[in-house]
Order: sequence, then structure tokens, then C-alpha cells
Amino acid sequence: MGARANIIAVEPALVDEMWRRRPMYRLQSQGCGRRLAAYCEMLVSAGADEGGPLAEAVREVDAATGRAVFEALCESIGDGIWDVPGWALRPFLDVAGLLARGRTPYPQELEPDGFSTPELYVWLDGREEQPLVQVQQRLRQHASEKPSGEDPVLAQDVREALERLLGRVAEEKLLLLVEHPHGL
Repeated sequence: MGARANIIAVEPALVDEMWRRRPMYRLQSQGCGRRLAAYCEMLVSAGADEGGPLAEAVREVDAATGRAVFEALCESIGDGIWDVPGWALRPFLDVAGLLARGRTPYPQELEPDGFSTPELYVWLDGREEQPLVQVQQRLRQHASEKPSGEDPVLAQDVREALERLLGRVAEEKLLLLVEHPHGL
């Protein structure tokens, strides 16, 4: 089946507000996603105050679990393209460059150390024009070519979905995150 990734567009201010200020019980009652709700329940079981924000609650668990909670938050509030096959993403994403020079969106207290393998990277920042333009150019270039890969229809669908998502990223100044880039 091969490596797969999720592409998630998020508003940085909303992520920060939900991470640092919104009480966990509100996240659960607003239906922010099953995975996030399950993590909230686990955090309360670990001793976190459900009236406090996620940023405080993750102090009750190890850093890897804290990063997983942050990832679940981004997934629950972001617009995304889910379960993208690596072969369909490679024409547009420089995975080696992302892993070597990329940054992660995790809060400072959860930044991976040299021994941790982060799952979430900032692929594009809607405020930085040049990298976004380069990816849009690659998408346009591939639009004129016949779709290739294991499944040409899926390759075309991924390209079109990325094109739409990049339009939102540029227009709304969103962060475009790639989740699970390792091995793509």
C-alpha cells in the first residue's frame, strides 16, 4: 500500500486559542473530533482539569502523547486532504528538504528533541509567498501532463484537491501542515 500522509490547512490563531485558552470540556462538547475527544478523556483520567486548556492538560502525560493530542487538535479543526498516497504527493512536496530544513508547528513545550520523530511539519506558510508560488507552479505544470503513478485518476484528484487547498492557504494566510511525511 505504501506510505500515506494527511495534508491539513489550519489557521494559526485558532489553533493557538484552542490549545492555550479553550477549556477541554468545551472542545468535547463542540464535537471537535473523535480522536481529540478520546485524548481529552484520557487526559482527564490522567488527572488533568477538564476546565483547563489542552496546553495545561498535556503536562500530565509524556511529550509524545502531548504531540499526539496537538496533532488531533489540528486534524479536528483543519481543512484537509486525508490519506494521500506518498507517490501522489511526491511531485509537489520535497520530503527530504522538509525533513532537513522544515519546522514543526508543535508548541515550544512539545517540540521534539533529537531522539523524537515528529509526525507533523509545516509544509507551507500562507504568509510566505515564494514557497507557495513554487508549489502552485508545480501543480500547474502537472496539470498539463497526463496523470501518472499507480492510479492516474487518484493522482489527478490529489492534484486538484491540493490546488483548491493552496488557494485557501494563500487567501486566508493559513499554515499547510503535512502529517506523517516520513517514508514518503
